[in-house]
Amino acid sequence: MPDVPFAAELRPVAEGAAFVLLFMVVFVVGRRVHQLTSTFDVEDELTVRDNAALAISVAGFYLGLAIIYVGALLGPSYGLQQDLLLVGGYALGGIALLLIARHVNDALILPGFSADEEILRDQNPGT
Repeated sequence: MPDVPFAAELRPVAEGAAFVLLFMVVFVVGRRVHQLTSTFDVEDELTVRDNAALAISVAGFYLGLAIIYVGALLGPSYGLQQDLLLVGGYALGGIALLLIARHVNDALILPGFSADEEILRDQNPGT
């Protein structure tokens, strides 16, 4: 039957689409968790106050999400379901580590310096 070879040819496309969908879910979860853990309204700062310093910070967070996802995606394959679970798990763990790193940097690396204050009040893009 011609349906069987055609279905086999579409398998890589379907697997790729599954990983793109997983990335979109991870990105939305990361975005939402970032907004919930921030001490300020991210959307208001970006759209109403046009805070370029915060835009750079948020872009760095999103870039970190992408790097974590791609890093988790690389490596040997254990089958589609197992790969989706592993990549999703590592990506969610990476989101948690990014948020923890934000607080560790403020507390241990830069004591007496408030990154949030520099970004929000002074809109310092170097922060």
